[in-house]
Amino acid sequence: MIIRMRAAAVAFLVMLSGLFTPVPVGADDPIPGNMVSNFSFEQGFQFYSPYPNEPGEVANGWVPFILSGRPTFRDTAAMSPSFVEKIHGADSQTIWSWGNPFVAGIYQQVGGIVPGHTYTAWYATSGAYLCNGVPCGPPGLDRTIGIDPYGGTDPASPRILWGSSYSGGPWATIEQGNAPTVSFIACNTWVTLFVKVSSTPTYPYQAYQAYVDAVALVETRVPNEMRLDVSNATFLAMPEGTLFPKVLSIGVSGTGSFTWTATVSSEGWLRATQASGTRGEAVRLVAENVPSGFGMYQAQVRIVASDGTSNGDQTVPVDLIVTPQIWQALLPFVR
Repeated sequence: MIIRMRAAAVAFLVMLSGLFTPVPVGADDPIPGNMVSNFSFEQGFQFYSPYPNEPGEVANGWVPFILSGRPTFRDTAAMSPSFVEKIHGADSQTIWSWGNPFVAGIYQQVGGIVPGHTYTAWYATSGAYLCNGVPCGPPGLDRTIGIDPYGGTDPASPRILWGSSYSGGPWATIEQGNAPTVSFIACNTWVTLFVKVSSTPTYPYQAYQAYVDAVALVETRVPNEMRLDVSNATFLAMPEGTLFPKVLSIGVSGTGSFTWTATVSSEGWLRATQASGTRGEAVRLVAENVPSGFGMYQAQVRIVASDGTSNGDQTVPVDLIVTPQIWQALLPFVR
């Protein structure tokens, strides 16, 4: 029975997904931080064919889907052992048809996602239109990549964020800048990565073959940039008075780890309530031991962020004005 992604078949596909063997993440993976398991299809295949008495294989850790047509899923090395079309390792996943249009692909659910962080996914692909086993024209294959940010498994879902596509024949790779790619900001701890192939053959009775390899999903490290915000860094006091603290907010944009240290330079009248912190924390500045002499006293608070942070070394000037009558300092026009 051909598995077609219609509303009535979604439950069946969810059941089907449990039949495909998971594999460890990171096995033989040269892509730092790759969260995709069996990314280059080196961890084995298992039988899958929706058609009676026909061969078919899908890589372990992946689940096939068919939206339309009559495609075939194959272990590339098993289908063509004399020459394996691949970009990494010794194998790849083939999706092909014998001159029939189709829309199909494979998907994998990926965990360990951090909401609010940015991620990028891509894969390498090539395609061929074969006449009697020999390339004879444009492949007629559009390949794209998508992410369901909520971890759903319906490839027809409107929630899927579809990225760029590739319809050429030679290998498209991330290094060349033409691989199918999608970036997104996570809103859930699980996402689903979809590899989709759409075949639009021109000639019947010829082979249209798409090869998929080196699938990746990594966190995109956005460089940190530190921002300081203090609404009013001036204290106004009478000699030996008591003052309310000021709050120095320390903000950061970016997804990298972030820590900071605070150093106060004063003549003993200014203190920071904490000497270090991390993302989302602030410094409370406390003026104490107010001098008895009238006038303006100056201090500095230096905030130094962790390595790699833009604007990560900033200094905030802080003033203390000691006056005999605060209301006269604030309202000099009052008699």
